[in-house]
Amino acid sequence: MSSDPTTTTSTDRYVNLGALAPKSWSMWSNDPADMRLDTYFSSDQESPGLEASYNLTGLKPVLVKPDNSGGGDKFLLTDATGAFFLFDEAANEMYRLTQSLELKEVVYQVQTETYDWAQVTVQYQITPR
Repeated sequence: MSSDPTTTTSTDRYVNLGALAPKSWSMWSNDPADMRLDTYFSSDQESPGLEASYNLTGLKPVLVKPDNSGGGDKFLLTDATGAFFLFDEAANEMYRLTQSLELKEVVYQVQTETYDWAQVTVQYQITPR
């Protein structure tokens, strides 16, 4: 494995940001304990997660903004192609960030909520037949 702390292997269930992880004052977290890995990123075929629901191969969480009031968490995700997505649990909506960004840039923009909404499109959920 590379010395780059953001490198993941195929068995990793989230992107470990290492030094790029949000600081303690941030409302966003890179802690896998906050990411609800067994709910949204399970490989269990009986209860498919977001990857199957949106037909996105290799989907992994990068950041989560936990909502402790029960209103729904928000996630920054990436897939096997390196594309980035925002998932809003409360609205059950997935958005693809269409602007080509490096991991460091997208983490900063999501934490500071400075990403350009004109560069975001809806990622539609698929319905199994």
